[in-house]
Amino acid sequence: MKSMNRRNKMIFKFIVTVSIVISSAAGAYVYAESVKDAKLKKDLIAEQVMIHHSIEEIQQDKQEGFILVSEAKKIIENQAIKLGTIEGRMTALAPKSAQKVRQQNDNLAKKLSDLSNLTQIYELQNSLFETKILTPEDLNQTAKLKEDVTLDEIEAIAIKVKENPQATLVKEQSEAVIEFAIKQFETKNAVKEWLLKNDQQYSEKNVQILSDLVKQVVPESEQAGFEDALRKFEKGLAEKVAKEKAAQEKAAQEKAEKERIALENVNRAVANASQTTITEIEQNGYSQTNAPNQDVPAGATSTPAANGQAAPSIPDAAPVQEVRTDGFNFNGNHFDVQSFSGLGAVPQWTPYIYQWVEDPSHYLIEKASSAGSAIWQLGVGDTIQLDGQTYTIFHVMRHVPNDDSAYPTLKSQGATVTWQTCESASANSDLAIWFAR
Repeated sequence: MKSMNRRNKMIFKFIVTVSIVISSAAGAYVYAESVKDAKLKKDLIAEQVMIHHSIEEIQQDKQEGFILVSEAKKIIENQAIKLGTIEGRMTALAPKSAQKVRQQNDNLAKKLSDLSNLTQIYELQNSLFETKILTPEDLNQTAKLKEDVTLDEIEAIAIKVKENPQATLVKEQSEAVIEFAIKQFETKNAVKEWLLKNDQQYSEKNVQILSDLVKQVVPESEQAGFEDALRKFEKGLAEKVAKEKAAQEKAAQEKAEKERIALENVNRAVANASQTTITEIEQNGYSQTNAPNQDVPAGATSTPAANGQAAPSIPDAAPVQEVRTDGFNFNGNHFDVQSFSGLGAVPQWTPYIYQWVEDPSHYLIEKASSAGSAIWQLGVGDTIQLDGQTYTIFHVMRHVPNDDSAYPTLKSQGATVTWQTCESASANSDLAIWFAR
């Protein structure tokens, strides 16, 4: 009986011991698993914190313009891979721990997605420019549009940017970039098109237009690209002006030489004509009204009395009963008109008034004739009818010297029609000149 009790006590003691050992082992296992879970959770959270810091650094650098789009894309891709790794390792966590880590993972994934969308916007904008980092300073100073970019491409990118989920976050900046790209394209294209249309059309006006167009190009650094074209126009204008000036000087010299030769010829002709006229007066008893030339008008008249001959009486001008509109008409008097060319004297007692061929607006009236007698009836305000046209006298000059100054005097009043006669019968008589228009 005692042996049985002792045996039972030993069995009970063994069972208790085994139970204690098993309980201790189970507790140790649970503890070990808890420690392992906590360590894994801590490691995963630490990795998530690093990813979060990377995202913040990208955002900060992007705001300050210190990171390239290509670099940002690589960082985002690497962080996305790390998030995927964390997602895989979370399966080893206890449900409660895994839930907390997964929640943070989802937040980071959302931030990376948003950042990726923003990067796409910057990438689209950067594709328009040679500059890879766009800041407000770039847009104002150095951002150069790519040469092959078209207006359609700019507008297409603007549409894509607006469709991006993150467009509202960078709306002002995006609009500024697109507006700047369009303005740069249009201002540069305006210069290029103008140059195509006005190639080698050198003038002061075109130089000013080109200069104004270049000044409108943005940014200012891009204006230098058109300096050669502007210098070319300025040089072309200078050469054109120099050629025109040389041509004008040459023409002026040729004109002066022609005038000098013409004046010499006129002076010789006047000298010869004067001698001839004096001889004719002495031989024939004619009074002359010399036809003026372009430099020397002459109108000296003389009467036969000046040569010792009896001067015939001057008949009174007979009034014309029928109104005539042809020829030279005034105060009811009519005189037919004949042509007179060159230098010399018109005949005395002629029934005609003579139109000078060398200056058809000027008429010669012989003093010793009916017209020469009647013409003194006319004064300022009176009218004449000449070949159907009516002219009013606005000026009369008396005692005009019959020398080289006569013709310039004749043309000095801007008259439409002029006529002259001699003041006296002297061979070198002064002239009376009527001016009408």
